[in-house]
Amino acid sequence: MLKKASIALVLASLVSTTALADGAHSSYVPSVPSSSGGEDHLVLKLRGGYLDTKFKSNNLNISKSKSGYTAEAALSYFFTDNIALEGSVAFNSSKTGQGAGKLNMIPVSLLAQYHFMPEASVSPYVGVGYSYEFINKSPKFIKFENAGAIIGQVGLDIPYNDTMGFNIDAKYAYQARHKVKFHGVKVGTVKTSPATISAGVIFAF
Repeated sequence: MLKKASIALVLASLVSTTALADGAHSSYVPSVPSSSGGEDHLVLKLRGGYLDTKFKSNNLNISKSKSGYTAEAALSYFFTDNIALEGSVAFNSSKTGQGAGKLNMIPVSLLAQYHFMPEASVSPYVGVGYSYEFINKSPKFIKFENAGAIIGQVGLDIPYNDTMGFNIDAKYAYQARHKVKFHGVKVGTVKTSPATISAGVIFAF
């Protein structure tokens, strides 16, 4: 009788332990991956990479594509798991091809984004918005004035855990019209179309 009671107690213990484990598992809801950060969350992205700037002008001898580099910090606010607003500040440096030095820009951009699969292991997104390019350094004796342009974006978020991940991003700003002065005299307009491909890390809050 005692032996049967002991066996019953052991079986009851096993059943209750299993039930508790199942209950704990079913009540566990993981945080939304860092690919989106979830509804009403902030996501910080730090990235750097390759820059290709196309210069175009009808009245100046500038109509080439020149390479350089970009470094960027972006902060996204997610209204839903799929829809976000991203603001970013970057530093772009590219050659001009005129033998007069580099053109350094600080683009400040605001984009509306749609994230297709925010909880997937690889989450693609697209964005569109406006970028205003502040000129940090112009070539020697030449002054490029600030200008803005429409900007498009595609990218991938790759979560590592609930709060960190990796990001691959590509942007293209279409023909910002910069007025150009030479020794203080306006000589024309140069359209710049910077394209960037960058990668970096994600921090979700």
